[in-house]
Amino acid sequence: MTTTLSSKALNQLSVAVADNTTHDEIRKILDGTNVSHRPVITVTDSTKTLTAAQSGSLVVLDLAAGIVVTLPEANSDNVGWYCDFVVKTTFTGTMSIDASRAADLYYGHLNMQRGDGNQGTPVFPDQSDDDKIVASADTKGRSAGGYFRIEIAAANMLVASGLLHVADSSSPATPFV
Repeated sequence: MTTTLSSKALNQLSVAVADNTTHDEIRKILDGTNVSHRPVITVTDSTKTLTAAQSGSLVVLDLAAGIVVTLPEANSDNVGWYCDFVVKTTFTGTMSIDASRAADLYYGHLNMQRGDGNQGTPVFPDQSDDDKIVASADTKGRSAGGYFRIEIAAANMLVASGLLHVADSSSPATPFV
């Protein structure tokens, strides 16, 4: 009998063998019952509220008219929660990634990259009242291709990192509000 394994399964198998994994666990890797996949959440509605259980998901933003995503509360129970976001469709409306409460503030930075290849511009939240990322104009990162991560690092602390695409020939503006 010949078994064909995906590169992901082969990687898991090599890690399992190196870690002295049991025969039963290796068998699960070989038969495909132990190959995990990252959850993908495609947002095509105007609003989406993420839960703590959705940590680690890839969130695909795919509604040109506009989307408001609300994050889980940044409290001690949710420290370590994260999601990656990709802007699949260029927005004609507003893309907004909102904290669930005003006390949860953004830290970190986003790089605002123009599509014409010019150097990106890093933007930083002021950490005093910025609880949203709002791309309400072409200068604020609502073009397709943006990819960023939001992580809950501590109570009331959301960390943003990644890249948003802005219109060519534009002067990038901060989306943090």
